[in-house]
Amino acid sequence: MRQGGGRREVTVAILSVLPVEFAAVRLLIEDPSVEHIASEPGTYVTGAMPSTDPDWPHRVVLSLPHETGIRSTAVEVMRVARSYPGVQAVVVCGLAAGVRSAGAAVQLGDVVVAVDGIVDNDPPRRPVGEVARPERRSSGLSSVLRRADREIAMQEEVGGASMEALIERAESAGPSFRRPQPRRPRIHRGAIGSAGRLIRDVRERDTLAAKYGMLALEMEGAGFAATGDAPPQGWLAVRGISDYGGPEKNDSWRAAAALAAAAYTRVLLGACPPFIPRRLLDDSPVRPSAPQLVELVDLLLDLPVMLDDYERRAVIASLPAGIRAQVPYSPVARLQIVSLLQVCASFPGGMAALLDAVRFAAAPDSVTLRRLSAALEAHSEPSA
Repeated sequence: MRQGGGRREVTVAILSVLPVEFAAVRLLIEDPSVEHIASEPGTYVTGAMPSTDPDWPHRVVLSLPHETGIRSTAVEVMRVARSYPGVQAVVVCGLAAGVRSAGAAVQLGDVVVAVDGIVDNDPPRRPVGEVARPERRSSGLSSVLRRADREIAMQEEVGGASMEALIERAESAGPSFRRPQPRRPRIHRGAIGSAGRLIRDVRERDTLAAKYGMLALEMEGAGFAATGDAPPQGWLAVRGISDYGGPEKNDSWRAAAALAAAAYTRVLLGACPPFIPRRLLDDSPVRPSAPQLVELVDLLLDLPVMLDDYERRAVIASLPAGIRAQVPYSPVARLQIVSLLQVCASFPGGMAALLDAVRFAAAPDSVTLRRLSAALEAHSEPSA
């Protein structure tokens, strides 16, 4: 296992607002270590969670703000970014109230993943007589984490064997997290509502949920989603259903629901390629100049395999996990190739890996391929 050193190595932040949420995630972090940072008052635990590369797990930091609510979550995001500048993705992991009227039949102990973003139920005040409408916030949603979630959705063990084993292991280590009923959590995907107040009126809650497709309601996500300071690889919210938010609300499922959300967060990261630590990006010796980049883009565009959207994605998929995870998708071939070259140039050995992938997919007797090989090989070594 490759070990990271120092705060700059941490690439994933997990935000949990309540102590029970924090404790559930901590149970599933490997080699947890408490860190105190003099300039920040927060509580941090660092450690590892699996990625798609067994030799390169994610280095994660778990944070716990001093207060609950939308504003405190936004402040905590800024604190984590200052304390751990290498963070590239954020998972907001914790509890939410399920919407019982939702067509997905959300049950206690289930998990909702906010793949459709956060619906802010506390929009800015409007003139008297004008109806205030919730606002959907999806800017900065992580395409990498959402893609990992889609891959999990295609697997038969979703909410099953792999996740169940994590929950059972954690229940043994922390008996207070045992489920009131032996029910396997189901995974639901959609939007999550967020507001600075609890919606006690069942009729109001169900009306808003039906109109905006919300499967669950909570009180922190909108603060993070509205900051405008999403990390490079974005954010995603994962919520365990602890109650239904009505007058009959009780806490019997809180710990089990927090554990279910923590378990899915670990499964999610396990389906996600490792992120490139900033240290490697900063220390990369290969950075083509603008003219060199234009030359490489033009040569790649001369290859039919890179012009076709499906074949181009196949080439990118054959790259090492740490590289392909950083390449944003674009239907415009030139734009995606520019991003591809920039990522490969930032990753040690990235240009050589790109050359191998293109050689495998393109016609071996292509004149353009030979020219591209010479150009990429020239940029695969640091300048003297």
